[in-house]
Amino acid sequence: SEPESEMLAKATMAVNFIKRMELPQANKAINEALQLDARNSYLHFLNGFVYHLQARQGDSQKNEMAIEGYQQALRIDPGNWIAQEFLGLAYMDLKKFDQAKTSFTDVLLMSPDSTVSLYGLMVASYLTGDAVTACAMADQLKKTSTEPHAGFIRSSVTVYASCGEFGKADQMRGELGKLNREKADVEHVD
Repeated sequence: SEPESEMLAKATMAVNFIKRMELPQANKAINEALQLDARNSYLHFLNGFVYHLQARQGDSQKNEMAIEGYQQALRIDPGNWIAQEFLGLAYMDLKKFDQAKTSFTDVLLMSPDSTVSLYGLMVASYLTGDAVTACAMADQLKKTSTEPHAGFIRSSVTVYASCGEFGKADQMRGELGKLNREKADVEHVD
């Protein structure tokens, strides 16, 4: 239909603006698309994402708008796990770790292998003093991730130490040593 193809054209324009990090233009295009289809969960997600990018570029007032965009996407479609995952990331940026934990847990119920949410839940759990969950997520990440990233390896050393898994902590410290030419990283973890 006519409005639907116009909405898709606006959404495509927005995505292209996002790729070029032309965020005010992306914002305008998304809002025009939303006027054509206000019940589209993915448009609300994109709207939140543009605000999230603006917040990460230093406009911290946009953080709350990002969260609102993600929440609106989820009100329309509770199964939109991508919006749920980015909501968790936005909460992490705001240091709202309990809400981040809830978001990442909800993602993992829908998409159990999401490494972003496994890592997010590991970090948020550690930062809220929930060592048991943090260690469980570290174990899960080790299983699902063929090429674990340096951030995970570094974090997992302290996570495993926090729940008394010193053997695993030492093993991950060894992995960090192999990964890093710089001794400073290993010394920092020690």
